[in-house]
Amino acid sequence: MDGDSRLRNWPRTHAQTARVIFSVCTGALLLGAAGLLDGRRATTQWASKELLALYGADAIDAREGYQ
Repeated sequence: MDGDSRLRNWPRTHAQTARVIFSVCTGALLLGAAGLLDGRRATTQWASKELLALYGADAIDAREGYQ
């Protein structure tokens, strides 16, 4: 297994038992590459936000519901 596959598999594996998954900044793109954002709301650094749609995410502007 190459490094890219291991990097994508790690969050996918741990998400199976997680109640909530957070990332920091463009880490949301890693979650997307792992297949964890399809049909979910997500946000990331402003210059990368449009890339979330490539992973099936509903890009939002803020951390809605988290204060």
